[in-house]
Parts: sequence; C-alpha cells; structure tokens
Amino acid sequence: MRRCTLAFCAVRTPGNVFGSWRPDELIGCSVVVNAGRSCHYLNLCEQLIHESVHHCQAMVDVRRPFNIRPEALTPIRYASPWTGRQLTAKTLIGATFVWFALVCFWRDVRSNTGPQPSPHTLNLAVEDSEFDESFAEYFQET
Repeated sequence: MRRCTLAFCAVRTPGNVFGSWRPDELIGCSVVVNAGRSCHYLNLCEQLIHESVHHCQAMVDVRRPFNIRPEALTPIRYASPWTGRQLTAKTLIGATFVWFALVCFWRDVRSNTGPQPSPHTLNLAVEDSEFDESFAEYFQET
C-alpha cells in the first residue's frame, strides 16, 4: 500500500457518509471522507487499500496502457457483480482487482494472519478532519 499511496488527507462533508476517492490527476493521493470517531480502523484500512489498488493500476496504465487501440473503446457496459452499476471493461477489471485485494484483506483479518495493531492503534480516531499524530506515524511505519 505504501508504494502506491504517496499521500492521503481527511475531509469532512455534509451528511457524514464515510468513504474515499482519488483524483485522477494525482496518482498516489487518496482522500478519506468523514472518518470520524465512529469510523472503525478496519473500515479505514479497507478504504486505503481500495484506493491504493486503484493507484497501482493507474501507475501501470501510465506505462502500459490497458487499451492502446482507440477502436476497441466501445460504449458496451457490464453490470458490476457487487453494485449492479454499469461499468466499462476497464473499470470492471479495475473493480475486480480491488475486490480481490479486499477479499484477501478481510480474510487475513478474520484469520488473524494479517498485521495486528496495538491496543493504542485500535482506539485512534480522526477528529475535526485532522489525523492524530500517532495515527499518521502508524501508517508511515507499516
């Protein structure tokens, strides 16, 4: 994750809907939205992994584009098996990579084979759109 996510920031938006996104122009920059005290650290990890996979794909796509033939770009859409949203072939493949990474993450969490955070890390929270200093250190060290 740390090789693909170079920076992230936290923002608050009206409605308190938790999530994340990444600006297409800034490969490696993730934005976490509404990660307040009620946000469990594993859900935050899930969002960071999700965006990191997209960053990795974007980095590869810059060097080796997924589609180099303009005639292959068609309006055909495919239903996402997870959300039902209509996706292009490229976005469906990207979603599959994200899905695989998240399945591995949650499998490791359930089996306790993944990294085990300290009790201090379990209690960290994001308040007023600023990460606790120790929270930032945790992600720099792992």
